Amino acid sequence: MFGAIVLLTGGSCQGPSSSSQGQNGSQGDTLSQGTVIPVVVTSCYLYTRERDSVRFSITVTNDSASGTLHFENYQIDGSQGTVEGRLHGDTLLVVYDFQAEGTQNRTEEAFLKRGANLIRGIGDRKPVGNTYRFTDRGAIDFEAGQVFQPVPCE
Repeated sequence: MFGAIVLLTGGSCQGPSSSSQGQNGSQGDTLSQGTVIPVVVTSCYLYTRERDSVRFSITVTNDSASGTLHFENYQIDGSQGTVEGRLHGDTLLVVYDFQAEGTQNRTEEAFLKRGANLIRGIGDRKPVGNTYRFTDRGAIDFEAGQVFQPVPCE
């Protein structure tokens, strides 16, 4: 899950050695101290209510996120598009870029990691440029939001 992001660094806990680079002098087999190896985690989630469902697939690389969001609604048009954003602690903020009813749309979405689940936040939004953004990120309501449960990625 993306809540368990780990940064791996090369080198040992003993600090740099004062000796040469080994008997053959090769430096190609080791990472320099402080090198950060990107951690990539892909997770998939599903929210269902009666005949409506929302699928969410997200790949997090360190704190950057990208993926897809697909709304399948029973009596109204659905939507499908891409998300891109950042992970801030246990909160994922993304911009959902999608087409609905022949119009291109962009809206900010927020998800809170709680246990194995993600909770989609609810809040007032207003247009900022070409994107509907939360008017107050601190006022996003996760208690009343949709609860997405982890599912195997297809």
